[in-house]
Amino acid sequence: MTIWNTLKDDLDCEFHRPDPAPELTPVAEHIQVALEQSDYQLNPVNAGHIPVYQEGLAKQIHLFPTQFNDVGQRKNE
Repeated sequence: MTIWNTLKDDLDCEFHRPDPAPELTPVAEHIQVALEQSDYQLNPVNAGHIPVYQEGLAKQIHLFPTQFNDVGQRKNE
């Protein structure tokens, strides 16, 4: 697993992905609250800003950076 985690860290550095948590849209915030009310938990394990799936936890919320800015233009590809 260490090799894979290192590759994810390298990938995150290459993409220059921002932390998605402070930039959640109102829709994403609504979805997160609804999921948390249904016993889903925010996954705290990340490689950089790339979520890492945790085995054995079925109800996980994974945050990903949005690809679009406020006017709908792509900002991350």
